[in-house]
Amino acid sequence: MGRGNYLPPVSKEVEYEMVYIDVLELVKDYEDDPNAYQYVYDELLMIFRDCFIEKYSSFAKAEENKYLSDSVTLVILENELCMVTIADDENKCAVSVIAKEDKYNPSFLNISNRMINTYGKYLKEVALKYYGRYGIRTGPYTTGEVRKEESVSA
Repeated sequence: MGRGNYLPPVSKEVEYEMVYIDVLELVKDYEDDPNAYQYVYDELLMIFRDCFIEKYSSFAKAEENKYLSDSVTLVILENELCMVTIADDENKCAVSVIAKEDKYNPSFLNISNRMINTYGKYLKEVALKYYGRYGIRTGPYTTGEVRKEESVSA
């Protein structure tokens, strides 16, 4: 996968919000530690998990090592409607909020999709608060960047 190439393994009807966190920038803080990337990945996971649980009590930690069908996307939190995931995208980590599907109840997806705006907005707030910027997917192989000073809260 290349820069901006990651997509969650979901059907076209499922809505999601995603941010990229630049891991290479964060790894610099660990000097020459060979485990630096894992430290940063674990820190990202804990920050997003703890912030979502604190803000939305409906979210709970997902079962240990629960991956989506691509075996790259780790589910870190979930509630009845959505899940929060993290995935390694080479020099970035993709953190996503994804609506859940119910193959036996198609109207369930409509309810789940409605919550994505709320959870997605908070996902971006957390990224700006802790990292000062985040990347967004702008095309198949490209990302844009939102910085704290450029963002405007409504």
